[in-house]
Amino acid sequence: MTAVLLCLLAPITWLPIRWQWVLGEWLGRGLNRLVPSRRRVIETNLRIAGFQINSRTVMAAQGCGVMETLATWFRSPTWIAKHSRFSGAIPSLEGALILTPHMSSIEFAMAALGAHHPTAITYLPASNRSLEALRRWGRARHVSAQLDAHDLKGMIRQLNANHALEMAPDHAVHLGQRGIVTTFFNREVKMPAAPLQLAHKHAKAVYVLGMRRNQTDGVIELSLEPIELSSNLHEAAANLHTVFEHIIQAAPEQYFWPHRRFKPIDSNQPNPYR
Repeated sequence: MTAVLLCLLAPITWLPIRWQWVLGEWLGRGLNRLVPSRRRVIETNLRIAGFQINSRTVMAAQGCGVMETLATWFRSPTWIAKHSRFSGAIPSLEGALILTPHMSSIEFAMAALGAHHPTAITYLPASNRSLEALRRWGRARHVSAQLDAHDLKGMIRQLNANHALEMAPDHAVHLGQRGIVTTFFNREVKMPAAPLQLAHKHAKAVYVLGMRRNQTDGVIELSLEPIELSSNLHEAAANLHTVFEHIIQAAPEQYFWPHRRFKPIDSNQPNPYR
């Protein structure tokens, strides 16, 4: 049903991008009213992170992200390139690891990156088979490979083949799973170790991909900044999160706050989402 609904929305992706964003804002605000459980998660995250914005603003931005995702799946690389703007020259991405926070424009950004160099992405497969098939089909025209986020060998193969590899390591590690304990907006969280290990042992270069939706100009603004990560995983995680925080602070409503980012790192900590 989800995949069918998304296909029915596909014609919207042929509207001008500003119109798509307007529709996305309406969608997001509507969902903010209709899904109170998600609204509470957003409000909890914003309180912990110290941002003075509300869930309605956040969900409007997430709705824009939904429209961008659909456009990524149904529009051409040429159209994506027209509506993306990199700051400065794009560096060589051969064997490069691209680390990015989960901004609501992440699908669009990955497609834009793939237009410049073969880029593999990592993600968690959807449990809905129809949705999974649809998004793999839609992404295939933009990226060189779509890897399960746990497929470490596949990631190494992509880097060894001189493809760029995108990872978004700022989603919480589940309770009981191994990870690097670090801080995110002054609260202890876990970060997966794999991206940091790949950066140290296998990547030829490491960049942080920043993004921001510029609704005035009708583009997604993108930046690629090199980052040196320590071989000490705790220091590397802290450094990376600091850079991520700066990206988020530039457009806090565009971060993926509906995710339970601040899950407890062990069973002794209270769960802020209960």
